[in-house]
Amino acid sequence: MRIPTLIGHVILLAGLGLVHASAQGTSRVPPAFLAPVPDQSSPEARSALSFPQATVPIPKPAPATRRPTLPSMIGQMIILGFPGTQAGEEWPDRISKMIHAGQVGGTILFSSNVVDTKQVQSLVDWISRPNGKVLPFICIDQEGGTIQRLTSSKGFVGLQSARSVARLDQASAYRLYRRTALELSTLGINVNFGPVVDLDANSESPVIGRLGRSYGSSPDRVISYAKQFINAHNEAGVLTAIKHFPGHGSAKVDPHEGIVNITATWNERELIPFRDLISNKFARMVMVGHVIHPLFSDDDRPASLSKLAIQGVLRKELGFRGLIVTDDLDMEAITARYSVEEAAVLAISAGADLIIIANNKRPDPTIVDRVISAVTKAVSEGRISSAAIEQAYLRIVAEKQSFSERKPFVGSK
Repeated sequence: MRIPTLIGHVILLAGLGLVHASAQGTSRVPPAFLAPVPDQSSPEARSALSFPQATVPIPKPAPATRRPTLPSMIGQMIILGFPGTQAGEEWPDRISKMIHAGQVGGTILFSSNVVDTKQVQSLVDWISRPNGKVLPFICIDQEGGTIQRLTSSKGFVGLQSARSVARLDQASAYRLYRRTALELSTLGINVNFGPVVDLDANSESPVIGRLGRSYGSSPDRVISYAKQFINAHNEAGVLTAIKHFPGHGSAKVDPHEGIVNITATWNERELIPFRDLISNKFARMVMVGHVIHPLFSDDDRPASLSKLAIQGVLRKELGFRGLIVTDDLDMEAITARYSVEEAAVLAISAGADLIIIANNKRPDPTIVDRVISAVTKAVSEGRISSAAIEQAYLRIVAEKQSFSERKPFVGSK
């Protein structure tokens, strides 16, 4: 897809009218995007769920009449976490103001932000209150099992691990994921960082295998269950991100705790789920992992900061045209070698559209300004092209625009 130039074709934020919609909104949904859910009791329906229809291409944003500033476009590329649970606290109020002012593109919720259903809904309503500009990404990791922020112990529906789900038939897996996706949509959460499409290539992997985060070692099995996850979320109006490109299943180190080099363990079979889901247009977002491998790394950089992985393999070889997001830049695999500003510049230079900064170990009120300043400086020095920022911005706004065109399926759970 050819991205138009800024002159005469840049998005006017206010003109889009992408204000936050409540769960009771009545936005029209394109029929091709949300097909009716079939009667799952029939063999035909089960077959359809096993081989679901691909999602539609990402919509093109409408032309605009004003040019957004470079800092505002960079801000839309930042997903920032925060401590706190309710309005009136320092960080929830700060995040709300940042989102309202368009300084960041969205936020991510962690377990520390979650008390119960009523509290989460109130928190999300507060931080994403309408500003007449661009709808924020309200993100979460709700994979299931050990990686879920909304647990049954806190009053949410909860979700089994990918390994457990893969023991179910396809229709049952779909129903579980639909229940979770509808809960997210009702709460105002519009991005779920899943499904994990890493192969279970090492059962002792501290980040995948030991935690039951993979559907299995078979690419076909991983693909089939990932499609149930994606379709269920699509029908609830929730964006998903397949992860962790180019494959984290063989890793012997957890990136939360150290540098991860998969050169000796990674196998090309680990690319199969990514290739299939991208080619069949199930993937709207791909998360790139902090793993090092000569096929994906610029020198010894992680794939998440490397042009070889993002521009060379994801964009050119696999033909991916959706959003590319880094894994959290606050992980030890990054912070052991780079400042957050350096990592942000490298990631965006490599071609990432979105960067995640958890900001929960040492919350920093200056981090957004520092990142925007560092990226702006890199543009002025020619290390990042302004066209690359513009293209990322257009992809982000186009995806956010699609939220206003979706209406969750609200049939029986």
